Amino acid sequence: VLSNAGNGVHVNTVVAYLDERPLERGIFTQQEIDNQQLVWSIGHTASFDTGFEYRSFLHQFEASQQCDFLAWSYTIWTPDDERESGRREVINCDLDEGSFMNSSPTPNAGCPTKEMDNNGDCSQDLYATRPIQAGDEILVNYDDFFVENGWALFGL
Repeated sequence: VLSNAGNGVHVNTVVAYLDERPLERGIFTQQEIDNQQLVWSIGHTASFDTGFEYRSFLHQFEASQQCDFLAWSYTIWTPDDERESGRREVINCDLDEGSFMNSSPTPNAGCPTKEMDNNGDCSQDLYATRPIQAGDEILVNYDDFFVENGWALFGL
């Protein structure tokens, strides 16, 4: 069982293999979670402004570890007051148990409207979007924050 000590997950969880997809893992809550309760924060996420920075990060590790980092990475819009658009694209790599959150068209965690920026993109926190029962998998919808064709913006 994992707790919020030392990672971005703010509820007690366990990472386990999925019965229906035995090669995939998910993160399951070990407690009841109230609607709009904080589930995860971005505090243990590496962010990269360029494809070169990201590739340099990956090259520090063995090939098997690089595959994990690739699976845990995504492109996202992040606020940037210095740009006219008010946002910039970055590559994020989650380095905590949040990397095991799977995507679903009916997620139970995400960004409530009050936590979304004016572009409709996810902020740096994920909250329960409805009550979540102990033992349930914590699911997000990648489409809520992932930049479509974002890797191409970095030449990757």
